[in-house]
Amino acid sequence: MRGSLLGSAAGSHRSHARGIATWVSMAMAGTLAIAAITLLPSWLSPAERARTKQTRQALDDFRVAIERFKQQQAFDGWPRPPTYVELQIPGVVLDGGVPVNPLNGSRIVVPAAGATSMPRTGGEVGWCYDEAEGRVWSASDDLGANRW
Repeated sequence: MRGSLLGSAAGSHRSHARGIATWVSMAMAGTLAIAAITLLPSWLSPAERARTKQTRQALDDFRVAIERFKQQQAFDGWPRPPTYVELQIPGVVLDGGVPVNPLNGSRIVVPAAGATSMPRTGGEVGWCYDEAEGRVWSASDDLGANRW
């Protein structure tokens, strides 16, 4: 009888240890799953991240050209942003004309008056331009590319 009690106590201890090991394994698996969900998107889309970075650079160049135009106009006595038409004529604001939006390959600019929000458009439009404010942004769903 005594042997059976010891045997059952030892079996209970082993079963308890297995239960703890199972909980530890589940906690580690959950932690790894959360880490994978968090980090996986950044590993899966290096091309997308590169396009976003290129779009930011094109947008920065675009905005610098608009500011340069405003400064030139101020020097000439009438400080103003370029008109929608002036923006699209190569050499007036941008030496090479409107840049290609790397996110969608489009050079098309659409007017967007009073842009308090950033309208999203399809792939046929590259940029949105608020002529009154002289503000330009990428016409895409990538908010990272449109930081001010």
